[in-house]
Amino acid sequence: MNEYHANCASVPVPHGESSPTRLAAYLFLTRREREILQLVEKGLSNKDIAIRLEIELQTVKNHVQHVFAKLGFKRRKEAVRDPSERRGLVHF
Repeated sequence: MNEYHANCASVPVPHGESSPTRLAAYLFLTRREREILQLVEKGLSNKDIAIRLEIELQTVKNHVQHVFAKLGFKRRKEAVRDPSERRGLVHF
């Protein structure tokens, strides 16, 4: 897995996902979107994420929707994968 650095964030780009378009999408996630994505990757539900981050459930839903749109995910299971195949951002 290659890593790119932007805004003091280490951004892993998974094997087979290093197209400029995919990389650009990762780089344009906000810090909060990266945080939400990490929690989705860990298998947390929107409700669990809201509780953990102490934010409204609808706010979590909005973040998840934005992340999925930016990364081209259509379903939650695309973000929740075997750790060796993760598309998400795991380092800040």
